[in-house]
Amino acid sequence: MKKEILGLILFTLFFATSCKDNSVQPDAQPMSIQDLSNLPGYEWLSGTLATYKPDSTIFNEIKPLLDSNTQSFIIFTKSCGPCASSNQQFAEIIKIFQMCNFPSSHYQILVMNSISNNHPYQSKINIKVLPTIMLLKNTNPIYCLTDTLAKSIDLQLQYPVKSEELLLEALKVANK
Repeated sequence: MKKEILGLILFTLFFATSCKDNSVQPDAQPMSIQDLSNLPGYEWLSGTLATYKPDSTIFNEIKPLLDSNTQSFIIFTKSCGPCASSNQQFAEIIKIFQMCNFPSSHYQILVMNSISNNHPYQSKINIKVLPTIMLLKNTNPIYCLTDTLAKSIDLQLQYPVKSEELLLEALKVANK
């Protein structure tokens, strides 16, 4: 009887460990805003880029703080975009970049299926949620706009926080 129970336990352990999902997640894919807007689920992107108008007072504070010599941004986003509300802030940030003539070579969009996808910055950046927008100064991550949004929600501060407010706070840190 003991051998049968031991055999059953070993069989169960073998079965349980052999049935794990060992699928490999694909790597994050760099994508231009034009390519992203052509993906299924991102039909809303062109409309947001065409119609979004940031608060002019805050925009006027942002423009002189953007520095393409030392600053760059990485935008990690989902591979499918039917949830426009969760992705809208990164599109609004890109619109601000465009309005400020901030070079597109200084912001990179990485499309991911999951936060566990491999990406070129994983030794420096731990992604907790998609989308994530990270400010880098001299190639070092210094500010996560997404974390600021989450903190604002947790502290029950004014919500929704405007995209330009998040960007301005990040740039203030970068320019200290």
